[in-house]
Amino acid sequence: MPSENVFPPASAAASSILTRDDAVALLGQVNVRLFGGFQVERGGHVVTDAAWRRRKACVIAARLVLAGGAFVGRKELGEEVWPDKDYLHAREALYAGLTSLRAAFGQGADGPQYVLTQGEGVAVNTEYVVSDTMRFEILARDILLRRIGTCLLYTSPSPRDMRRS
Repeated sequence: MPSENVFPPASAAASSILTRDDAVALLGQVNVRLFGGFQVERGGHVVTDAAWRRRKACVIAARLVLAGGAFVGRKELGEEVWPDKDYLHAREALYAGLTSLRAAFGQGADGPQYVLTQGEGVAVNTEYVVSDTMRFEILARDILLRRIGTCLLYTSPSPRDMRRS
């Protein structure tokens, strides 16, 4: 009687390990577009207007994305998004706006944390949230560093080298 292998082969076990990119895709990366108009995609699907319960949540999302993952103070956000409100009312509106933003991004208690808070600061988690503006900044820096690097690597010929030619 032939024996059956109860354990999967090692290659099958190795193929079930997810890479970081696979995990992000599986969990749902958020892609925010600001060039050409505001649009958000989560897991490859466009987040419709119905998902944005509060209109200012889009403004908050754009502001946090433009900060590139850096924390922005709640007071600063309140003053920028609701300049006509006093601090307490702006803070309450910001709380509601952040709740709406988290819902639109699909943030839950046990899933990826797209919006981070630390003390009085709020930021997008750039591990899960990317944007066209972030990609543009990375490309621009890369181009500038290559240009500067090329200039730093270039040395003018010495007077002795010039005499030989």
